[in-house]
Amino acid sequence: MSAESAARPVTVADLRPVDLFDDIDDAALSEWAAEAQWRTAEPGEVVIPGDEPARGLWCLLEGSLQTFVRDGDRLEPVNHQDAPTWIGAVPTLTETPITARMVALTAARLVLIPAPEFRRLALAHPAVHRKIMLQVRPVVARFAAIQQNHERLAALGTMAAGLAHELNNPASAARRSAADLAEALGMIGSAIREFTDAGIEREDAARIADLRERALRQCAAR
Repeated sequence: MSAESAARPVTVADLRPVDLFDDIDDAALSEWAAEAQWRTAEPGEVVIPGDEPARGLWCLLEGSLQTFVRDGDRLEPVNHQDAPTWIGAVPTLTETPITARMVALTAARLVLIPAPEFRRLALAHPAVHRKIMLQVRPVVARFAAIQQNHERLAALGTMAAGLAHELNNPASAARRSAADLAEALGMIGSAIREFTDAGIEREDAARIADLRERALRQCAAR
């Protein structure tokens, strides 16, 4: 991530495509442009590391960024941001960390309005502040849904692993009543439909469904 060397100043025309500023006039927008700093990123370069204090408001003017969220020790891709758009306003205003990591998918051109200047300007321009506040609930809901999805998919993985163990361990399977196994399989069938709707890969769902069918055949044979 680098600043443009000998860059021309950021202008009102540069920021005007960003919808955060739709409700303010050029005179007001010039105050934002005066505080903005150019940044560029190459494909694969980390723009926002995540899990650190928000640096300020990012305006993505050219290119795309991939968003990742942490799931235990892994980073999971969840969506991407395409120019023109704005990023980081809510955590900067609330002085909380940006938990998502963002990596350039393409060559990207951005501007950064540092946190102190951003907070001052947001409070000075109610139209901008109102638009940011309207995004608080959707942002929180989106990340809550992502977390819930991860928990549900992990639960399905645990169920599938248990079923595979039953199928591959005849002694264990013999101790289990056909009625109990049928009830568990019914739950897994419902879970497969639910998790497919929630975004599990169809190949994974197919493998789990195959395990279920094998178990049903064994259950019928008892």
